[in-house]
Amino acid sequence: MNGWAPAAVVREGRPGEGLRVAVAGAAHWHLPRHAAHLREAGVTFCGVADRDAAIAARWARELDCPALPDAAAIIETARPDLVLALGRVADMAAQATVLLEAGLPLLAEKPLGRSAAEVEPLAALAAARRSWVAVALVQRYDPLWSLLDDLRDTGRLGSVTHLHVRIINGPPQRYVAWGAGWMLDPSTAGGGALLNLGIHGIDYVRHLVGPDEPVRVCGAAVSRRTHRLPIEEFGAALLASGSGMIGTIEAGYTYPDSAAGMTRSGDNEVRLGAAQAYIVARGAEVRVTTPAGEEAHPHLRAGDRYRDWIFDSLARLRTGAPPAAGMDDCLAALRLLDRAYDLAGEPRER
Repeated sequence: MNGWAPAAVVREGRPGEGLRVAVAGAAHWHLPRHAAHLREAGVTFCGVADRDAAIAARWARELDCPALPDAAAIIETARPDLVLALGRVADMAAQATVLLEAGLPLLAEKPLGRSAAEVEPLAALAAARRSWVAVALVQRYDPLWSLLDDLRDTGRLGSVTHLHVRIINGPPQRYVAWGAGWMLDPSTAGGGALLNLGIHGIDYVRHLVGPDEPVRVCGAAVSRRTHRLPIEEFGAALLASGSGMIGTIEAGYTYPDSAAGMTRSGDNEVRLGAAQAYIVARGAEVRVTTPAGEEAHPHLRAGDRYRDWIFDSLARLRTGAPPAAGMDDCLAALRLLDRAYDLAGEPRER
């Protein structure tokens, strides 16, 4: 990921000349932004499917391509080079199974299932077929991620003692306004803020710890106090690595601005304490304090991570490189989230 520069990505060409991309599961609030970035990249939309025929028809008109009933129809009629796989969380694993069995590469929204139990067979299938699946763990495209890697690789960070990640976006009712009311039902969404947003914080912790060091969840709690909905509006988890790094995750739908998390930022913060640096990233601003003094990076995090994910993933697919985040990364985060929900005393769809 070091050196990722979205301006350097070559576009796919004019519409009609680029990759043929189909959309599976159009009833997802991120489709508008994904579609805009794919259009910018010059892909050709060749089909859009959803279990709700009206949603598929609306997006078919928007993307100027056929409306289809499901993933099987995409395989039979659309002839895509790549599938953008979204939809209800409860449908993601089964939908992706059909697409992977057909040998199609995927741009996949997280979390790919309501629990690790749903994603484990999918990950096994992807591994057996050597499938190419880029999962939208988009915090990996936060410039702070690359800054931390650079500090670590050049010996200016030292061992990390603690990491705190807070992602607080707008109220849960915004999903209804965006045509994704299924996000308020645990049976279709899998969970609330902890699953939907907390997965990014857990991915941050896992990256800093490294792939070979175990991470456990020491405690967790969730709340429904404000909105009184079946899904949690706030969740917090405490993690620890085998060597003693502590990670704290806060995820919430408690910011009063309904656009927060889509077109505007809510309350988003990363704090990290290490042997040779203390880092605070709040909004777009990053401050790095070292024994030599303080460095300010006032606009470091002002980019669009979803755009970067789309463009980088297309570039990786074109060259045969693996995605920045794949199925195994998603599954590892889900296993920790399952444990967090268990410790919070939360019954969930499994």
